[in-house]
Amino acid sequence: MIKFIRQYIYPNVNHGFHNVTTPRYDKAAAEPAWQRTIDFFKKYLSQEEDF
Repeated sequence: MIKFIRQYIYPNVNHGFHNVTTPRYDKAAAEPAWQRTIDFFKKYLSQEEDF
């Protein structure tokens, strides 16, 4: 079985760059990362059927 992965690297950000409650928050990296997460959930985990 062949599986494909897509990996994104966010250069020059610290671990936890998506945590808005810390000084590590990086809006420029966090916003596209969050949108990619939501898109993944909708595509692969949604129970809605495409007609």
